[in-house]
Amino acid sequence: MATFRKRKNRWQVQIRRMGCAPKSRTFTSKADAIAWANAEEHSIEVGDFRERNSTRRTLLDLLDRYEADVIPLKRTDSGECFMIRELRNSQMANKQLDHLKAQDFAHLRDHLLKRSRPATVVRKLSVLRHALRVADSEWGWCAPVAEMRKVRFPSVSIEAIDRLDQPDLDALLAAASQQRSPMVGIAVRLALGTAIRRGELLALRWEDI
Repeated sequence: MATFRKRKNRWQVQIRRMGCAPKSRTFTSKADAIAWANAEEHSIEVGDFRERNSTRRTLLDLLDRYEADVIPLKRTDSGECFMIRELRNSQMANKQLDHLKAQDFAHLRDHLLKRSRPATVVRKLSVLRHALRVADSEWGWCAPVAEMRKVRFPSVSIEAIDRLDQPDLDALLAAASQQRSPMVGIAVRLALGTAIRRGELLALRWEDI
């Protein structure tokens, strides 16, 4: 709730709300003070208010919370945890969120393209984009969603996939049988025979079989 005080022909406004950092400003006219207070209180009500401390949060803070709070709620992470860990090692990980610009995300894209296929880079950037959106809409963080929108994602061409012929199948099964764990060969055979997804395969228990 806003409080108004007149001090030496000027009006001081203070806004205090539970869960929000206090804010204050001084105006020459009371009308301007009331208008500012109404606008600030409206921002708090609709969720546009950002705590001062939120501007100090880094991309690393965002990735850590996303992995801890969001990914476990998904049916399968589809390798998102591995993607998050790779993003943690990027040069921009320790940057404050409100300092990140489109150029930073573009540099990250170009760096990833040197190591991964375009389709893989798109998946990694999509995870990052979703994390920024969640932080902005659900956590009330100052996440640079608008800056991320400016970045072009790599174009992905759809390639025809041939069926696995017998020589390739034999080579695949032979390689699987040479692994340290015998479960690898079983997993490969089960995947080939059922077209099961990776997340479903890893979550299987003997009672499911």
